[in-house]
Amino acid sequence: MKVRFYIVSLLLLFVSLTNAQIKNTVTFVADMTVLIDNGFDPADHQLTIEGLNWDNGEVSVVGDRQLTLDPQNPSQYKTQLVLTSAAGMVVGDTARWKFKGSPNEAFYDGGWEAGDPVTGYDGRAFVFAADDTTFELEAVQPRVEIISTGIGIQNKIKFQADLINILGSGLGYFDPTQDILEVRGFWGSTEDNVYDAVLVDGDPEMVPDLFTVGLYTTVLTVELPASAPLGAQTGYKFKASPDARFSNTGWEVGGNNLYTFSDDGDSVDLGVVVPRITPVAKSDDEVQVLFTVNIPEGAANRYNNAIIPRDSIEFVFVKGAPSPLGSWAGDWTIADTVAADSKLALLYDDGTNGDEVASDNIWSAIIIFPPGEPLGGITYKYGAYYPGVEADAGSNPGYLDNSAPSGIDHAATIPVTDTIVVIKDTWATVVSSVRKIDDNVPAQITLKQNYPNPFNPETTIEYSLPEVGFVQLSIYNSIGEEVQLLVSEEQRAGTYRVNFKAMDLASGMYFYRLNLNGSVSVKKMILLK
Repeated sequence: MKVRFYIVSLLLLFVSLTNAQIKNTVTFVADMTVLIDNGFDPADHQLTIEGLNWDNGEVSVVGDRQLTLDPQNPSQYKTQLVLTSAAGMVVGDTARWKFKGSPNEAFYDGGWEAGDPVTGYDGRAFVFAADDTTFELEAVQPRVEIISTGIGIQNKIKFQADLINILGSGLGYFDPTQDILEVRGFWGSTEDNVYDAVLVDGDPEMVPDLFTVGLYTTVLTVELPASAPLGAQTGYKFKASPDARFSNTGWEVGGNNLYTFSDDGDSVDLGVVVPRITPVAKSDDEVQVLFTVNIPEGAANRYNNAIIPRDSIEFVFVKGAPSPLGSWAGDWTIADTVAADSKLALLYDDGTNGDEVASDNIWSAIIIFPPGEPLGGITYKYGAYYPGVEADAGSNPGYLDNSAPSGIDHAATIPVTDTIVVIKDTWATVVSSVRKIDDNVPAQITLKQNYPNPFNPETTIEYSLPEVGFVQLSIYNSIGEEVQLLVSEEQRAGTYRVNFKAMDLASGMYFYRLNLNGSVSVKKMILLK
């Protein structure tokens, strides 16, 4: 009986120890020197302790999370909290927390404290001490920043969006009677030189231009934090509403557009762009879509820019967001092609399945979008399999995702129609003969008007890049079809010039579109033969 009693006692002791909780009484201290210098006013602003129970939901926090002035030290704010650990936590375990300023609109990034700039840790770590310990933490400077007009760099920016190709009424169109378009964001990112910025003046909702049908405009004053250098960037996107009437809930597809700040007080006209938004439509009947992708000379594997051996390609496929294209599922390997629920839609270059001419390096397939499938704007990518494709990808496991870098997708619009929708694309990565003419780094992306214009049959296009990135320069006809891809490669900052030959195109209006890391600029040109 004694043995059994001791065993039971040990088990109870073990359970009690593993379920034990640690209670610490902790004073959090903020060094407010910088915040006060930058305009922190307790009558208008508050600073609180957030988190502590984010990673362990059972951690109990008792006390006022708002810090208040220490009467003994006017440069410090304090608050005392009683923290009780979750069951099973031991001395030395941590709870993650952050300072937060409020109201949100008075601080950059909504008042949330940035992560540790050295370690990248998203917050601060509180370390539990022995049970019933009472102590005060060392004073630290909150990594929050007050929005203070005039401290950071301000630019007044004119945004212009061309919606003429989707303007209309009802489902499948941007309908001015019920839809709105806004400029959203001004986000920072993990990329170098891209900062959170703040809208300090102007209405993000764009309004129709009085003289140009389909053109929407707004003028916004945007401010960088004081810590950002001249030439810093911020990210933004166009956003259409109501969400349900547009693909991707109205957000532009692809990466953020990047704006590069110029001198404080400058007014900048970004020129007219075509937002990457598409109204949603649905059909009661199936819609047939013919996808075609031209793999021209110079087509390359995006992983290493190795030229693709066109005569050795075994198959080409398309994968994308719509369910008939696999809903982006699968892992971009050969296994995707043999699974019972194949995630790749195969294309052909044998004169069948919608392919017009066999062995012309234009791969095609008619893909059925069933009744009720959301139409409108779609995003997708192509891939090609050939001997050696795995080696070209190096250590990248998704070796068939080899047409363009992540985030650089093709986009198209599928209307409600009883005729075959034809989508014509060109392989995304093409080694081009574009010529760099200047190494000077401009303040922002620039796309110049082609010269001569009108032209027959050749013209020159010049553009300037403020940063290194993946560049695509494409030619589109008046109905939005890509007719030629001039540049598709990573380029360094500087000015470039490329010659466009329109030997096989008919007279008419065309558009040329420059995309650098999601920042897009579009201009018109006229071919007269």
